[in-house]
Amino acid sequence: MKEVKEINIVDKEYVKLFTKELAEKLPEGTKIIVDEYTRTGETYKGIIAKIPGQNMSPIMRVSSLTGHLKKDTNLFLSYYKEHGNNFLNWDINQLMDWEWARSRIMIRLLNPEKNKGYLGDKVTIPFVDLVEMFYISVKTDDGGIASAPVTKELAALWEKTPEDIFVAASANMKPEIISMFDILVEMYKRRGVYLSEDDLDGLRATTNEMPQYVISNTERLNGAGCLHPMISSLKERFGKFYVLPSSIHEIIVMPAENVTEDMPLNQMIAEINATEVAPEEVLSDHAYYFNGTELVSC
Repeated sequence: MKEVKEINIVDKEYVKLFTKELAEKLPEGTKIIVDEYTRTGETYKGIIAKIPGQNMSPIMRVSSLTGHLKKDTNLFLSYYKEHGNNFLNWDINQLMDWEWARSRIMIRLLNPEKNKGYLGDKVTIPFVDLVEMFYISVKTDDGGIASAPVTKELAALWEKTPEDIFVAASANMKPEIISMFDILVEMYKRRGVYLSEDDLDGLRATTNEMPQYVISNTERLNGAGCLHPMISSLKERFGKFYVLPSSIHEIIVMPAENVTEDMPLNQMIAEINATEVAPEEVLSDHAYYFNGTELVSC
Protein backbone atom coordinates (compact mmCIF):
# COMPACT_ATOMS: atom_id res chain seq x y z
CA MET A 1 0.00 0.00 0.00
CA LYS A 2 1.36 3.42 -0.90
CA GLU A 3 2.13 5.77 1.96
CA VAL A 4 0.00 8.89 2.13
CA LYS A 5 1.90 11.90 3.47
CA GLU A 6 -0.10 13.79 6.10
CA ILE A 7 0.90 16.19 8.85
CA ASN A 8 -1.16 18.23 11.33
CA ILE A 9 -4.51 16.93 10.10
CA VAL A 10 -7.46 19.07 11.10
CA ASP A 11 -10.67 17.24 12.04
CA LYS A 12 -13.02 15.88 9.39
CA GLU A 13 -15.81 18.27 10.37
CA TYR A 14 -13.60 21.25 9.58
CA VAL A 15 -12.69 19.75 6.20
CA LYS A 16 -16.41 19.40 5.43
CA LEU A 17 -17.00 23.00 6.49
CA PHE A 18 -14.11 24.20 4.32
CA THR A 19 -15.25 22.30 1.23
CA LYS A 20 -18.77 23.64 1.68
CA GLU A 21 -17.43 27.20 1.90
CA LEU A 22 -15.40 26.70 -1.30
CA ALA A 23 -18.37 25.24 -3.17
CA GLU A 24 -20.41 28.34 -2.35
CA LYS A 25 -17.73 30.73 -3.60
CA LEU A 26 -16.50 28.91 -6.72
CA PRO A 27 -18.50 28.81 -10.01
CA GLU A 28 -21.82 27.01 -9.99
CA GLY A 29 -21.44 23.31 -10.66
CA THR A 30 -17.98 23.05 -9.09
CA LYS A 31 -17.39 19.71 -7.38
CA ILE A 32 -15.13 19.72 -4.32
CA ILE A 33 -13.64 16.33 -3.56
CA VAL A 34 -11.15 15.04 -1.00
CA ASP A 35 -8.89 12.51 -2.66
CA GLU A 36 -5.32 11.29 -2.96
CA TYR A 37 -2.95 12.80 -5.54
CA THR A 38 0.73 12.41 -6.33
CA ARG A 39 3.48 15.04 -6.54
CA THR A 40 7.19 14.28 -7.04
CA GLY A 41 6.66 10.64 -6.19
CA GLU A 42 4.81 11.27 -2.91
CA THR A 43 1.10 10.69 -2.34
CA TYR A 44 -0.98 13.22 -0.42
CA LYS A 45 -4.59 13.72 0.55
CA GLY A 46 -5.87 16.89 -1.08
CA ILE A 47 -8.92 19.06 -1.52
CA ILE A 48 -9.50 19.29 -5.27
CA ALA A 49 -11.87 21.68 -7.03
CA LYS A 50 -13.33 20.26 -10.25
CA ILE A 51 -14.46 23.47 -11.95
CA PRO A 52 -16.82 23.28 -14.97
CA GLY A 53 -15.13 24.03 -18.28
CA GLN A 54 -11.60 23.55 -16.96
CA ASN A 55 -9.38 20.57 -17.64
CA MET A 56 -7.16 21.28 -14.64
CA SER A 57 -7.99 21.87 -11.01
CA PRO A 58 -6.56 23.81 -8.08
CA ILE A 59 -5.49 21.53 -5.23
CA MET A 60 -4.83 22.18 -1.55
CA ARG A 61 -3.26 19.62 0.72
CA VAL A 62 -5.48 18.67 3.66
CA SER A 63 -2.47 18.71 5.96
CA SER A 64 -1.81 22.39 5.21
CA LEU A 65 -5.19 23.64 6.42
CA THR A 66 -4.74 25.97 9.38
CA GLY A 67 -8.18 25.53 10.93
CA HIS A 68 -8.99 29.20 10.27
CA LEU A 69 -11.83 29.10 7.77
CA LYS A 70 -11.47 32.62 6.37
CA LYS A 71 -7.69 32.34 6.01
CA ASP A 72 -7.79 28.93 4.31
CA THR A 73 -10.63 29.95 1.99
CA ASN A 74 -8.99 33.23 0.98
CA LEU A 75 -5.72 31.52 0.13
CA PHE A 76 -7.43 28.96 -2.09
CA LEU A 77 -9.66 31.51 -3.78
CA SER A 78 -6.98 34.15 -4.35
CA TYR A 79 -5.20 32.01 -6.93
CA TYR A 80 -8.41 30.95 -8.62
CA LYS A 81 -9.48 34.60 -8.83
CA GLU A 82 -6.12 35.56 -10.33
CA HIS A 83 -6.24 33.01 -13.12
CA GLY A 84 -9.94 32.45 -13.74
CA ASN A 85 -10.50 29.99 -16.58
CA ASN A 86 -6.76 29.77 -17.25
CA PHE A 87 -5.99 28.27 -13.84
CA LEU A 88 -3.00 25.97 -14.01
CA ASN A 89 -3.05 22.68 -12.11
CA TRP A 90 -1.15 24.25 -9.22
CA ASP A 91 -0.55 22.32 -6.07
CA ILE A 92 -1.16 25.29 -3.79
CA ASN A 93 1.12 23.73 -1.20
CA GLN A 94 4.07 24.33 -3.52
CA LEU A 95 3.26 28.03 -3.44
CA MET A 96 3.28 27.87 0.35
CA ASP A 97 6.74 26.27 0.37
CA TRP A 98 9.33 29.08 0.45
CA GLU A 99 12.19 26.79 -0.59
CA TRP A 100 10.25 25.75 -3.70
CA ALA A 101 8.99 29.23 -4.50
CA ARG A 102 12.10 31.34 -3.90
CA SER A 103 13.87 30.27 -7.10
CA ARG A 104 10.74 31.02 -9.16
CA ILE A 105 9.83 34.50 -7.89
CA MET A 106 10.08 37.33 -10.41
CA ILE A 107 9.60 41.12 -10.32
CA ARG A 108 6.93 42.97 -12.25
CA LEU A 109 7.31 46.77 -12.46
CA LEU A 110 3.98 48.59 -12.66
CA ASN A 111 2.38 52.01 -12.58
CA PRO A 112 0.67 52.17 -9.16
CA GLU A 113 -2.13 54.51 -10.21
CA LYS A 114 -3.15 52.34 -13.16
CA ASN A 115 -3.12 49.19 -10.98
CA LYS A 116 -4.44 50.50 -7.67
CA GLY A 117 -7.26 47.97 -7.32
CA TYR A 118 -5.17 45.03 -8.43
CA LEU A 119 -2.27 45.73 -6.07
CA GLY A 120 -4.34 45.93 -2.88
CA ASP A 121 -3.55 42.46 -1.51
CA LYS A 122 -0.16 42.02 -3.23
CA VAL A 123 3.33 42.34 -1.76
CA THR A 124 4.84 45.51 -3.23
CA ILE A 125 7.89 47.75 -2.90
CA PRO A 126 7.82 51.42 -4.02
CA PHE A 127 10.43 52.27 -6.67
CA VAL A 128 10.66 55.99 -7.49
CA ASP A 129 7.04 56.74 -8.52
CA LEU A 130 6.44 53.16 -9.70
CA VAL A 131 5.88 49.96 -7.76
CA GLU A 132 7.41 46.50 -7.84
CA MET A 133 5.19 43.50 -7.26
CA PHE A 134 6.23 39.86 -7.27
CA TYR A 135 4.93 36.70 -8.91
CA ILE A 136 5.86 33.04 -9.06
CA SER A 137 6.62 31.94 -12.61
CA VAL A 138 6.49 28.31 -13.75
CA LYS A 139 6.97 26.85 -17.22
CA THR A 140 4.07 24.64 -18.26
CA ASP A 141 4.26 21.31 -20.06
CA ASP A 142 3.33 22.95 -23.37
CA GLY A 143 6.22 25.41 -23.14
CA GLY A 144 4.14 28.36 -21.93
CA ILE A 145 4.53 30.28 -18.69
CA ALA A 146 2.01 30.33 -15.85
CA SER A 147 2.23 32.72 -12.91
CA ALA A 148 0.73 33.33 -9.50
CA PRO A 149 1.06 36.66 -7.62
CA VAL A 150 2.79 36.89 -4.26
CA THR A 151 0.07 38.11 -1.92
CA LYS A 152 0.50 39.53 1.56
CA GLU A 153 -1.15 36.41 2.92
CA LEU A 154 1.33 34.16 1.13
CA ALA A 155 4.28 36.24 2.39
CA ALA A 156 2.93 35.89 5.92
CA LEU A 157 2.82 32.11 5.52
CA TRP A 158 6.44 32.20 4.34
CA GLU A 159 7.29 34.57 7.21
CA LYS A 160 9.20 36.74 4.72
CA THR A 161 9.36 40.52 4.37
CA PRO A 162 9.01 42.37 1.06
CA GLU A 163 12.77 42.95 1.20
CA ASP A 164 13.42 39.18 1.56
CA ILE A 165 11.21 38.53 -1.45
CA PHE A 166 12.93 41.26 -3.49
CA VAL A 167 16.36 39.72 -2.82
CA ALA A 168 15.14 36.28 -3.92
CA ALA A 169 13.44 37.67 -7.03
CA SER A 170 16.45 39.76 -8.05
CA ALA A 171 18.54 36.59 -8.33
CA ASN A 172 16.01 35.08 -10.78
CA MET A 173 15.54 37.92 -13.26
CA LYS A 174 18.09 36.89 -15.96
CA PRO A 175 18.59 40.45 -17.22
CA GLU A 176 19.85 41.33 -20.68
CA ILE A 177 21.27 44.60 -21.94
CA ILE A 178 21.18 44.85 -25.72
CA SER A 179 22.37 47.70 -27.92
CA MET A 180 19.83 49.40 -30.14
CA PHE A 181 21.92 48.31 -33.12
CA ASP A 182 21.46 44.64 -32.21
CA ILE A 183 17.74 45.19 -31.56
CA LEU A 184 17.25 46.72 -35.02
CA VAL A 185 19.26 43.98 -36.76
CA GLU A 186 17.15 41.36 -35.00
CA MET A 187 13.97 43.16 -36.05
CA TYR A 188 15.01 43.26 -39.71
CA LYS A 189 15.87 39.55 -39.63
CA ARG A 190 12.45 38.69 -38.22
CA ARG A 191 10.87 40.62 -41.08
CA GLY A 192 13.01 38.81 -43.62
CA VAL A 193 14.87 41.97 -44.64
CA TYR A 194 18.39 41.40 -45.95
CA LEU A 195 21.02 43.89 -44.78
CA SER A 196 24.22 44.25 -46.79
CA GLU A 197 27.54 45.13 -45.14
CA ASP A 198 27.01 48.73 -46.23
CA ASP A 199 23.53 48.70 -44.67
CA LEU A 200 24.97 47.36 -41.41
CA ASP A 201 27.73 49.96 -41.39
CA GLY A 202 25.20 52.74 -41.95
CA LEU A 203 22.90 51.41 -39.22
CA ARG A 204 25.83 51.09 -36.82
CA ALA A 205 26.95 54.65 -37.50
CA THR A 206 23.41 55.98 -36.94
CA THR A 207 22.90 54.15 -33.63
CA ASN A 208 26.37 55.17 -32.41
CA GLU A 209 25.40 58.83 -32.74
CA MET A 210 22.89 58.38 -29.93
CA PRO A 211 23.72 55.15 -28.07
CA GLN A 212 20.69 53.45 -26.53
CA TYR A 213 20.42 50.12 -24.76
CA VAL A 214 17.35 47.97 -24.17
CA ILE A 215 17.02 46.34 -20.74
CA SER A 216 14.79 43.28 -20.45
CA ASN A 217 15.00 39.61 -19.49
CA THR A 218 15.61 36.54 -21.62
CA GLU A 219 11.85 35.94 -22.03
CA ARG A 220 11.17 39.61 -22.88
CA LEU A 221 8.25 39.34 -20.48
CA ASN A 222 7.89 41.83 -17.59
CA GLY A 223 11.51 42.71 -18.34
CA ALA A 224 11.25 46.25 -16.91
CA GLY A 225 11.42 44.50 -13.54
CA CYS A 226 15.15 44.04 -14.19
CA LEU A 227 15.83 47.76 -13.72
CA HIS A 228 16.07 47.92 -9.92
CA PRO A 229 18.31 44.84 -9.56
CA MET A 230 20.56 46.22 -12.33
CA ILE A 231 21.08 49.73 -10.95
CA SER A 232 24.56 48.94 -9.56
CA SER A 233 25.81 47.31 -12.77
CA LEU A 234 24.34 50.14 -14.89
CA LYS A 235 26.09 52.67 -12.67
CA GLU A 236 29.35 50.80 -13.10
CA ARG A 237 28.95 50.77 -16.88
CA PHE A 238 27.48 54.22 -17.59
CA GLY A 239 27.96 56.30 -14.45
CA LYS A 240 25.00 58.62 -14.94
CA PHE A 241 22.17 57.70 -17.29
CA TYR A 242 18.57 58.30 -18.34
CA VAL A 243 15.85 55.67 -18.33
CA LEU A 244 13.03 55.71 -20.86
CA PRO A 245 10.13 53.50 -19.66
CA SER A 246 9.26 51.75 -22.90
CA SER A 247 6.70 49.38 -21.32
CA ILE A 248 6.38 46.88 -18.47
CA HIS A 249 8.38 44.48 -20.67
CA GLU A 250 11.45 46.59 -21.38
CA ILE A 251 13.13 49.91 -20.73
CA ILE A 252 15.68 51.96 -22.67
CA VAL A 253 18.86 53.32 -21.08
CA MET A 254 20.72 56.32 -22.52
CA PRO A 255 24.15 57.37 -21.16
CA ALA A 256 23.80 60.88 -19.72
CA GLU A 257 26.76 62.16 -21.73
CA ASN A 258 24.73 61.69 -24.91
CA VAL A 259 21.60 63.51 -23.71
CA THR A 260 21.21 67.27 -24.10
CA GLU A 261 18.81 69.52 -22.19
CA ASP A 262 16.76 70.34 -25.27
CA MET A 263 15.86 66.71 -25.98
CA PRO A 264 12.07 66.32 -25.49
CA LEU A 265 12.33 62.94 -23.75
CA ASN A 266 9.08 63.23 -21.84
CA GLN A 267 7.14 64.35 -24.89
CA MET A 268 8.55 61.46 -26.91
CA ILE A 269 7.63 58.93 -24.20
CA ALA A 270 4.08 60.28 -23.87
CA GLU A 271 3.52 60.15 -27.64
CA ILE A 272 4.79 56.57 -27.92
CA ASN A 273 2.66 55.49 -24.95
CA ALA A 274 -0.42 57.02 -26.55
CA THR A 275 0.10 55.41 -29.95
CA GLU A 276 2.15 52.23 -29.60
CA VAL A 277 1.83 50.81 -26.07
CA ALA A 278 -1.21 48.98 -24.72
CA PRO A 279 -2.72 50.99 -21.81
CA GLU A 280 -2.17 48.15 -19.32
CA GLU A 281 1.52 47.98 -20.27
CA VAL A 282 2.31 51.69 -19.84
CA LEU A 283 4.79 52.43 -17.05
CA SER A 284 5.10 56.20 -17.06
CA ASP A 285 4.83 59.24 -19.32
CA HIS A 286 8.18 60.65 -18.24
CA ALA A 287 11.85 59.71 -18.14
CA TYR A 288 14.05 58.95 -15.12
CA TYR A 289 17.57 60.08 -14.37
CA PHE A 290 20.24 58.25 -12.40
CA ASN A 291 22.46 60.99 -10.97
CA GLY A 292 25.19 58.68 -9.72
CA THR A 293 23.45 58.14 -6.39
CA GLU A 294 19.75 57.54 -6.99
CA LEU A 295 17.13 57.26 -9.69
CA VAL A 296 14.79 60.27 -9.83
CA SER A 297 11.87 61.36 -12.01
CA CYS A 298 12.52 63.90 -14.75
